[in-house]
Amino acid sequence: MPMIVKHRSNLEVCSVSRAGIGMVQAIVEKLRWKIGDRVQVGFIGSAKCLLLRPAPTDDGFRLAYANTRKKTGGRIFCNAFVRNYLATIIELPKRNILPILLSSSEWSVALLLEPMKWQSEEFSKNGANAVGKDAIGVYELLGNQDLVVRIGEGKIRDRIAAHLMDERFRPPAVKSFRHLALDDPADSPLMEKILLRQYEAEIGVLPRFQEIRS
Repeated sequence: MPMIVKHRSNLEVCSVSRAGIGMVQAIVEKLRWKIGDRVQVGFIGSAKCLLLRPAPTDDGFRLAYANTRKKTGGRIFCNAFVRNYLATIIELPKRNILPILLSSSEWSVALLLEPMKWQSEEFSKNGANAVGKDAIGVYELLGNQDLVVRIGEGKIRDRIAAHLMDERFRPPAVKSFRHLALDDPADSPLMEKILLRQYEAEIGVLPRFQEIRS
């Protein structure tokens, strides 16, 4: 039986514009959020990643209907943040963003607003040494056809050097790696969880050599 291809607007997607952060009704229901709830917004600048969770106090941004006439969907009114900061570093609006739902994190949702700006190297001692000595962030080991076989985080050069000593990762199992150093090293564990959850949601399983669940 042929697969039925749905129109993009029917997918469970989010958007970011000067009017705030929008999400379709299905996402609001999955999160079990209610109109009038307060939502806390976070942002990892070096990964262009928005983060959302219920606000611990009434100090969060208000969740309202995205479509006030039909009373459907949700919109987080964080207009000043979007206009005065986000719009200065990212071209807006961003539409059809697939939300990454985080079940084992202090944050509920991650939105990657742009593709990750990876730096790529061959999986070798020279490739590891090409990474900044003190760079801390996330990385992905790549096998045939650039298939991701492991996602990790930490001091990137040291982590790659350790993987080079592991017989499981010897070529052709791993041919190259890509990495992204983060401005705040404390964001690395969270970004690893986000990338793992994104991979698992898209592929259905964890990467081949993964030991840490998302």
